[in-house]
Amino acid sequence: AVEKAVSTLRRKGVKGAIVACAGDIQVIGDNYGRSWKAGIQDPRGKSVIATFIMKDGDSVSTSGDYERFRIVNGRRYHHIIDPSTGYPADSGLISVTVFSRDPVLSDAYSTALFVAGLERAKKILSSMSEISAVLVDREMKVYISSGLKNRLRFREDLKVTCF
Repeated sequence: AVEKAVSTLRRKGVKGAIVACAGDIQVIGDNYGRSWKAGIQDPRGKSVIATFIMKDGDSVSTSGDYERFRIVNGRRYHHIIDPSTGYPADSGLISVTVFSRDPVLSDAYSTALFVAGLERAKKILSSMSEISAVLVDREMKVYISSGLKNRLRFREDLKVTCF
């Protein structure tokens, strides 16, 4: 949906826009001469864990267990299903944000990496140059692709590890 909206806006001559839909964002141009600024939501709070600048064509997508969920008998049930079990993914990750130039790629990989878990996600990311990611585990430890090291500004209370 984001890709189609951006394509339509570009065809109509729009020079600056931010298109957001259900955790997926892509930007066109700039914000009246300023870069677009976005953030990664705190998966266990109301603030953000990091902010970043987006430039023309950048896309980002986040998958997490905190938007659509229910807690039943102390267990969190969310909408991201592990196809190998048919149940909500229990990979140890609570949020995955993927950065790329392709919103479809960002969306697909944010969900896939969420289901894969930390170690498998890191292995997948190390073999791909088209995407970078921020992975947050249950203890609120943050892991970031090396390509994002200087792109994001994290809250000072977080432990951030680059891989």
